[in-house]
Amino acid sequence: MIQDKDFLIRQIQQFAAMLSKLLLGKNEGKPKEIELVIETQMKDIFKTTFPDLAALSKEEIIEKVEVFKPHQQPEIYEMLGHLFYFKNKENFEVKLAEHSIYFYEIWIVKSQTFSFPVNARIAELKIELT
Repeated sequence: MIQDKDFLIRQIQQFAAMLSKLLLGKNEGKPKEIELVIETQMKDIFKTTFPDLAALSKEEIIEKVEVFKPHQQPEIYEMLGHLFYFKNKENFEVKLAEHSIYFYEIWIVKSQTFSFPVNARIAELKIELT
């Protein structure tokens, strides 16, 4: 249960939860509805669309994340890792896989969390890249 009163954190957590459901294959939504939700959330959080965000370098994306409060950043990095992983699963691209690994690793460091699913995704992506 989300008890944090910070609206942005709740929004990011809900978006990350939705992406997790998509990654686990438990989505009941239609692809067009899913894309609409992703684009809406991206505009709410980053004021941009996913294609525009994906076109940025890792450093430029980090600059966008660093404007948020420090306690919000781990949640955003987790969400970015999920988002790039999901988009990479839809259509494999080296850049998407690299971004996913990078943001997942930042999330692990910043949140000081060990996650078997995330580590499995990182390993899977590294295998795909070789």
